[in-house]
Amino acid sequence: MITAFEKFLLGVLIALAAFGLGYLKGKSASAQADAEKRITALTTANQQLDTDLRNARDAAAQSIATQTALKANYDALNQTLQDLRKRAPLVLRSPACTVAQRSADKPADGPPQGRIELPAAPADADAVPVLTLAAVRMWNSALAGTDLGAGACRADAAAEQADAACTQGAGLDLDDAWRNHAVNAQSCAVDRARHQDLIDFLKKREGQRP
Repeated sequence: MITAFEKFLLGVLIALAAFGLGYLKGKSASAQADAEKRITALTTANQQLDTDLRNARDAAAQSIATQTALKANYDALNQTLQDLRKRAPLVLRSPACTVAQRSADKPADGPPQGRIELPAAPADADAVPVLTLAAVRMWNSALAGTDLGAGACRADAAAEQADAACTQGAGLDLDDAWRNHAVNAQSCAVDRARHQDLIDFLKKREGQRP
């Protein structure tokens, strides 16, 4: 016959067993929830990585396409300007050269940054050598990436008239060209610094990504 003490002890054991089973079940559920959270986090991270890789590939392809088009454009422009260079000198050493007036062919939205502007009046006749309109056209076209006319020295003029105009003095000397070069060089240096800052920022942000 089971005594009262044995019944009490049996009840305690049953209670402990039930508690243990409940604890293990709860722990198992918690572990499963943690595992599901980790799986969800990994899935999200992988999806983000796939998106980043696709964006990187698209950006790289776009960059290559842009650079290819830019190179083709500059190759064609360079050929045009080299042909012009063969037909017209860049400087005139004669102090009595003809000086062209400021052109009225500026685009409606203003000249590109860094472009040399023709003077409104003739420069000092003693300033030699003087840049020709061909030199100014080549300079400004190289900066803009498109063929920009200088006075009557322009692509859409009749060939003989354009060639004659391109040999005229522009009223600018080498000092004017050097000052313009210094301004353009400073602008390029600022752009390079900003570009490098952007690269450094993106690299830092990429390194901080979990």
